[in-house]
Amino acid sequence: MYSTPKPESIPQRSLSVLLALFTVYVVIGCASPDDAEEPRDPASDDDTAPDASAIDPARVTGADFDHLQWLDGAWRGTGGDMDRPFFEAIDRVNDSTMQIRVYSDSALTQLESTGEIVRSGDTLLHRSGNSTWIATELDSARVHFEPKKHATNNFTWERTSRTGWTAVLRYPQSDGATRDVVYTLERISGTPEGPAAQK
Repeated sequence: MYSTPKPESIPQRSLSVLLALFTVYVVIGCASPDDAEEPRDPASDDDTAPDASAIDPARVTGADFDHLQWLDGAWRGTGGDMDRPFFEAIDRVNDSTMQIRVYSDSALTQLESTGEIVRSGDTLLHRSGNSTWIATELDSARVHFEPKKHATNNFTWERTSRTGWTAVLRYPQSDGATRDVVYTLERISGTPEGPAAQK
């Protein structure tokens, strides 16, 4: 998804914006443009991402999972290196899962990719394709994911208003630097808000 990185590159652009959203995703934990693909890192073929052992996962309770409720809804995403908007629907399925669907049209009929945010035990995972990210930070307005499996980038989703949020995808470069790709997501007018978004 676009707001989350695309599996084996930038998880197909959303979150998520992600279904590492927007993927997107992703994402926002969830597609991305072909011209934004990163050189393939051999380490992404391993069961864990580079330096995964050094990652300190956030401990996520059921109450913590509720912090993500502001993501619930339908979103229009722009930014990054996209020359057109993309669209995401994020739905809370149950007390431990949020489903992310990325569409190419505002009517949400042309499905491009899917992903999910899952509370597994006391950790929070974002899955898109065969790639997995794990949350290291989570509060009522922000969540940050680090690569865990078949991924090399990290990403952050942050609520900016009652009707908007941003997805920042960070990709390591061969020279040791990083490249940030930023997407802005706004709630699609007329679509329902999740309970937390109404506060």
